[in-house]
Amino acid sequence: MEIVTKDGRTITLRSVGKRYVEQVMNKFTIPDPPTYTIETVAGDVETHQHNVIYDESGKVLKSSMSTPEEWAAWHKYEADKKAAINARYEAASNFLIAECVPNPPPVSEWSMDFEKWDLTPPDPKDKDYKIFWVQNELVPDEDDQATLMSALYVIGGIVARDKVKEFESFFRLTLARLASSRARGSAAGRSEDARA
Repeated sequence: MEIVTKDGRTITLRSVGKRYVEQVMNKFTIPDPPTYTIETVAGDVETHQHNVIYDESGKVLKSSMSTPEEWAAWHKYEADKKAAINARYEAASNFLIAECVPNPPPVSEWSMDFEKWDLTPPDPKDKDYKIFWVQNELVPDEDDQATLMSALYVIGGIVARDKVKEFESFFRLTLARLASSRARGSAAGRSEDARA
């Protein structure tokens, strides 16, 4: 598979077995929801999973919980589930970049002159070396990053080909939110420095 960047460069991506991607993702287990028990009219005890129905704004419309302890267990479950899902997709992304994207050239051939700016170049032995190169050298543009990641997710069987545009839009929105959040954090830090 090939992608073309906004500046016209073609990047050829290598295919990888979808089962490998599944194995990488399955290292992170999605937790089961907390449960509750009820006694039926016949005297049997049944176990059911708690559930919550939210509206678009996140307001609870209906839930199976009635005690603070049940709600605490539910909130822990939601946090653990979110962390596991994030870990799955981060692991899949890193795996796909490592296995499907061409290897980086030597640091001496990168566009950044690390010596000129007295910066420490990334270490080729570092596990995030290739990811650093992809994000900062190969496709530093956010639109190109979205295109690359959607292509990798198609290769890995995570996103169907007919859903690529939706995924790219979601990925761009996520990158924009992260950039906005970093900018707000940076601005807050500057205003704190100014007050000090």
